[in-house]
Amino acid sequence: LLVGHVYGAFHVRAMDRAAAAAPRVKTAVIQGNIDQKLKMSRGSSRAATILGRYLPPTAAADEAGADLVIWPEGSYPLAFPTGVTRLTDAGLRPGGYRAGILVGVDVFDRKNLRKGNENAAFLLDPSLGIAHHYVKNHLVPFGEYVPWRLDEVLGVGNIVGASFSPGTDLSPAVLRRPDAPAVRLGIEICFDAIFPEISRTYARSGAQVPDPAARQAAAARSA
Repeated sequence: LLVGHVYGAFHVRAMDRAAAAAPRVKTAVIQGNIDQKLKMSRGSSRAATILGRYLPPTAAADEAGADLVIWPEGSYPLAFPTGVTRLTDAGLRPGGYRAGILVGVDVFDRKNLRKGNENAAFLLDPSLGIAHHYVKNHLVPFGEYVPWRLDEVLGVGNIVGASFSPGTDLSPAVLRRPDAPAVRLGIEICFDAIFPEISRTYARSGAQVPDPAARQAAAARSA
């Protein structure tokens, strides 16, 4: 018991020193207060309303000098097809932003609308190009997919109304900053955060900045 406590005390101090020496990223987390019924509905008016909540604080954070602006899981009100590389016509500011924008998005596959969907996050560069495409690794059973193919056998569905496929890539995202060196980010979405092997994989792959703000904001889909 004593050895464990002594080791823990020295280990915590070592981690504190490492954290103090780690790069700092000025980050803004945007959390829109949007009724869940509106988020689940369809139509252009819904998209305009939701973007109207997110775009002004995003522009304000960008003008205040943020390096990174984070939107929650599934926050963008329209889905994107697989293969998209830019969001220049997606309702964001046409000239782009100084900051990198991390946007929670849904991605669909036109060839496989039943199983080819992704709960994803796009890291946008200042010109609104997609610098990194992360796909949620750990999906919620019966929330984002139906396990054991029970949907095909029993006809049951999941909560969100679409089945997602899990991602496998855990390479860090590279955030390039105009006034500071680039940093490597580890991105996790909601349920991902309770699986420590994801954080370990990111650390071993050279991630410098874990993204707890993204994980916390990721719960916004049900908030």
